Order: sequence, then structure tokens, then C-alpha cells
Amino acid sequence: MRPRPPATVWIAVAALGVVVALQAALAWFYARGGNVGWWRFAFAIALFAALIAGLVRGSRLAWLWGRFLTLVLGVVMAASVAAGLARHELPVLVAALAIGGVAIPLFAASLALGRPSAHDFFQLVCPACGQQSSFGADFLFRKARCRRCHTEW
Repeated sequence: MRPRPPATVWIAVAALGVVVALQAALAWFYARGGNVGWWRFAFAIALFAALIAGLVRGSRLAWLWGRFLTLVLGVVMAASVAAGLARHELPVLVAALAIGGVAIPLFAASLALGRPSAHDFFQLVCPACGQQSSFGADFLFRKARCRRCHTEW
């Protein structure tokens, strides 16, 4: 039986929960007005819900996606908001909601999943040499590989 997730994993789950809640609120608000198709928000909600479930279960593949996808999406969101503000096309309230409700939680999730306790929980520490690894030995990341000693576990 896998140990309970550490605080860093729960921080990532809570941060992604904020993103899911905001996406659900936006889906309800914008889809009712007919401005944007509800399926876009539903896809984001489903993606993050699957990611949250995988993180709680201890899936290495969910850790990989949670660690790096959140970082990329956070950068894209921050850049989009900055561009919108620079062109004076984005209201300040919407920008604050996008940064505070999406970009910052995405960055927080990425940072939390990079902590040593998260590596321990997802069994990403080489049993032979103790080096942290984020390198998969197979496509679905069922096995990890150490870059230093090339051990697979």
C-alpha cells in the first residue's frame, strides 16, 4: 500500500482544485451567455480532474504532467495576460482573476511537485544512488531511470 501523499502533493492538488473551480465558474458564466462553447471549459475541467486523481493515486505520469504542463500553462497564461494588458484589451479585474486564479495556482502546483517530498512519494529517487530522477524508462512512466547510474525501478 502506498503511503499518504505529503503536504507538497496536497498543495498541488489544492492549487489545481482552484483552477478547476475557476474553470467551472467561467464555463457557467460564459457558456450561458453563448460567448464561448462550454466544451472548451469542460475539456479543461476533465483534464485537471484526471490530473488531480492521478496525483492523489501516486501516478508518476500524473506527476510528470502536473510538474511540467502546469509550468508551461502558467507561463502562457501570464504572457497572454501581459499582452492583453499592454494592448489595453483586457480589463484589470479579468487580468487579476486570470493571474490570481489560474497562473499563480499553476506555478504553485509545479513548484510543489518539484519538492523532494513529492519525489519521494512518487518513488522518483534512485534506490541505488539516491539521485532524484524525472526520467521515465518507458512511455507511460511505469518505471523510472536514474540518469547518473542508469538503474531502472
